[in-house]
Amino acid sequence: MFTQNEYLMAWGAYLLGGLMCFYCWWMITAKISPMVIRLLLRTVVAVLLFMPWYVDGTAGYLAPAVVAMSIEGLFVSGADFSRAGLPLMSTLIIACLVTTVISGVWYFYRRKK
Repeated sequence: MFTQNEYLMAWGAYLLGGLMCFYCWWMITAKISPMVIRLLLRTVVAVLLFMPWYVDGTAGYLAPAVVAMSIEGLFVSGADFSRAGLPLMSTLIIACLVTTVISGVWYFYRRKK
């Protein structure tokens, strides 16, 4: 399929494009005034852009989980949609909870000063 060098170059190109998209999203959300909402929106986009998942279900090639979930949902049976979708959604929920807790602690810490 791919050589190791081609695989690493493809991931490098994807990460560069993902970082540029995330930077644009960072600038778009910069003017949202509640810090919690701004951080949650940034967390959602970061998880959706950068979480990898296995392409074929084994410890082989990795792809972005959103891409793997979309391809499996469109071209494979509906049961395979959840193979990459469930870990993506659970990671998204955990990341949003951690972001909310950290921003709440940060808010109360700054308020005491």
